[in-house]
Amino acid sequence: MQVDQWSRRRFLRLAGLMAAAGVVAACQPAAPTPTPAPKAPAPPTPTATVAPAAPPSPTPAAQVTPKAASGVRLVWWSNYAEGSGELTALKAVAEAYARSTGHRIDLVTVPWDELRKKLATASQAGEGPEIMGPVPHDWFGALAKQELAAPLPADALEARDQYLRASLDAVTYGGKLYGFPLFIESVALIRNRRLVPQAPKTWSELLSVARELTKGDQYGFLMPILEQYHTYGFITGHGGYIFKWENGAYNITDIGL
Repeated sequence: MQVDQWSRRRFLRLAGLMAAAGVVAACQPAAPTPTPAPKAPAPPTPTATVAPAAPPSPTPAAQVTPKAASGVRLVWWSNYAEGSGELTALKAVAEAYARSTGHRIDLVTVPWDELRKKLATASQAGEGPEIMGPVPHDWFGALAKQELAAPLPADALEARDQYLRASLDAVTYGGKLYGFPLFIESVALIRNRRLVPQAPKTWSELLSVARELTKGDQYGFLMPILEQYHTYGFITGHGGYIFKWENGAYNITDIGL
């Protein structure tokens, strides 16, 4: 069953602007040395909703009853756990939309590590959700190329100028918008005041303090160094990059590490 153009746009706006999509956009890291050590923002792990083109499949974890029986049914896959505050908020948005339009939204909880696999499997059977999210921004390219996600209407996002450009770029693929930004997050260094009463003012000071505190099984500095999410800020903060971004595309022959 197809949703009329007006109601679908309204739903997408409501979902994206109130509680549905999550996208982490690139955050600007700290400047080159000397820079304050306690804050080393890392790039985004944007999360966002996508709009899969296939109809629904799994058993809903929560259903919202609309005011009108003639409304259409939309299935929303989410990785929010039952009983979580996030799912509670999402249900409230779904209920508000159902009361306003008469269209029913079935919220289906899918474990995070099963989300992409289930979507691919459902799509092969001609099934799947109308909406999925929040998901990281780096999923969008693959979902779009595999035709597991549909681009949104050009006018689906209101107040576009109020969004950071980076947040919209993070959910855009091939010049088309595939999701709604919800939040931007970054990581920072946390200082143990008992061990480090005064925050280092430069990276050199931080390195010196870390070395002094590293003894036996105690370490002066810890971070998941093999995860790009946490290390990318250190690279870009000093003018580095992985592939050069120029003329709207990455130049894979220009490596800035």
